[in-house]
Order: sequence, then structure tokens, then C-alpha cells
Amino acid sequence: MENKAFDIIVSQLGELFTKNGFEEKTVDKKDSDVWQAVYANDGKSFRLAWINSDKKFTLDLAPVSNGQTEDYKNVSVWLFDPADGTAADAKSIANDFEDSAKDYISGAKQPRATRIDPKVAAKKKHNYMEFCRAACVLYPQFNEAFERRESASGEFNPDEFAVETLGEYMMDMLAQKKNAQLKKLFGFFNQSYETGDIDVQSIIMVTLYGMFRDRDDINETAEKYISENLLPLWRDIRRRMLKNAKQ
Repeated sequence: MENKAFDIIVSQLGELFTKNGFEEKTVDKKDSDVWQAVYANDGKSFRLAWINSDKKFTLDLAPVSNGQTEDYKNVSVWLFDPADGTAADAKSIANDFEDSAKDYISGAKQPRATRIDPKVAAKKKHNYMEFCRAACVLYPQFNEAFERRESASGEFNPDEFAVETLGEYMMDMLAQKKNAQLKKLFGFFNQSYETGDIDVQSIIMVTLYGMFRDRDDINETAEKYISENLLPLWRDIRRRMLKNAKQ
């Protein structure tokens, strides 16, 4: 489904960019992890990317000076699961990317700080054990629970550990709206998501954030601390969780 989704988005964005004087530089699906479509004119270069390892589409923008493309910065990002994603989902992503691109083409907006760069997406990332150990360094009170689970017979379950420690603490801090503690905690989550592998990303976005998916009041508070890089991903995941719960 990712192949069809990529083609749907490229087709819609390609039409927009062509109408606005952008030239198609490349549409490349040769790489097993990162597919790209690049459109540029004398001043700007837009890059659409599908990052298979992260299961996401990104739209990035870079200035062009004297024919040289500078560093890309992210414009928009969407999570997409090929296992249950549909053509309608791809169309929604294309519509969002198109709306975002129009603002940057007109100059109404400037790109925000860059998110994950597709060029480094395939680099080695931290696994769930490294994530759990890092949590214990930041919050020593979780060491006992970690050691208990690590020494117990059977496989270490990172999701259960995360819920028992970080999850319960997170929900308590959110309920009390403890600003300083929440900045520290979600700062850890934001950084860990960017540097973690797909298991770590699942623990954060699905297991931990999923704890407040149906709590509008708690979610409203949490969204103040989720980085703007990751907020669109969380909103998309939450929408899918709530949709699945109704089925």
C-alpha cells in the first residue's frame, strides 16, 4: 500500500508544483528505506519522502541559492501504516501536504526546525532496553522495577515496564499539571522518539500516549509538551485509536 500511497501523493503534489513553476528533479523509489520526489525552482526545493523504517511521509523545504540546495527543514509529517492504510488516507495526506506547500510557495510561512532527515533515517537507533535504562538514569526511582523485571524469568516486557513506571508517573503529573516535571518528562519522550528505533517509538506513541487517548482533558495538557515535530503524528495515531475503538 505504501507504493500506491506514494504515487497518489506524488501525483497530487507534482501537479501543484508544476503549476507554480517548479521542475521535477527526481522521483526515486530505488532505496529500500527512503523514497523521494524532489521539485525545485530557482529559490526553493520541496522534497516528499516516504521513510519505511519510521512508517511516515514527510514534506520538507530547502532554500536554493546559486543552484545549490541548502539544508532541508520539515514542513509537515504524517504517520502511515501500510498494513491498514488506505487510498483515502493517502489522499488526506496529499491534501494536507498541498495546503502546507501553498503557504510556503506564497511566502506566507517559513519552515520550522527540521525533523528527522531521510538521509539519516537508516542510521542505528536506540532500542527499547536502552530506552528503559535511560529512563532509570533520569528517574532512579524506577530502578527497582527495572531490575525486578530484568531478573524475572521470561522475556522482559518493555511495554509493561513503561506503563508501570513512566506511564503512571506521566498520568499523575498530567492530572496535577506539574509544568516543570512535564517539561522534563516529555522532553525525554520527544528526544527518545527521534533517536529511538521503531520499538521505542511504539512504546512512546502507542503504549504511553495511548494511556490518555480517550481523555480529552489530559490530552489537551499533554499536547502542550509534545514537540511540534511529533504532534501531528500523535494526533493522527490518536484519531486512528479512537476510530478503531468505535468499530
